[in-house]
Amino acid sequence: MKPPIILFLFVGLFLLPTTLGAFYDVHQTQRPMSEAANTIDLNGKFKIGDLRSGTDPIVIQQIGRTLFINFQSDIRIVNVTIQGPQGVVYASSVDTCNPFTLTVPLDGCSSGNYTISFTNEYGIMQGDFTL
Repeated sequence: MKPPIILFLFVGLFLLPTTLGAFYDVHQTQRPMSEAANTIDLNGKFKIGDLRSGTDPIVIQQIGRTLFINFQSDIRIVNVTIQGPQGVVYASSVDTCNPFTLTVPLDGCSSGNYTISFTNEYGIMQGDFTL
């Protein structure tokens, strides 16, 4: 009688994260499923001794007029600036010591070409996108 109960508990431990993942969004962001995601390519790099290569420290996805900025590596405090036809539309400093997603809605911005920049004392990364 005990072996089936132990087997049930053992299998349940492996299925629990999958079951919870269906009900809980890890990044806690609302992303519209009807719009396609565009990845914004970034140029440049950060020269930090403990930063491992193999993955980009910053990955940006644009869904409609919202940017989802994923900080995947600790690149210290970074200044984020978005500049468009009307000038600077967003500026913020972000501490990237823990991986997280920054959501930037650009609903009030006019259509056109924009540049997003990430800067600190270790380097710069920037990319262009269109609204």
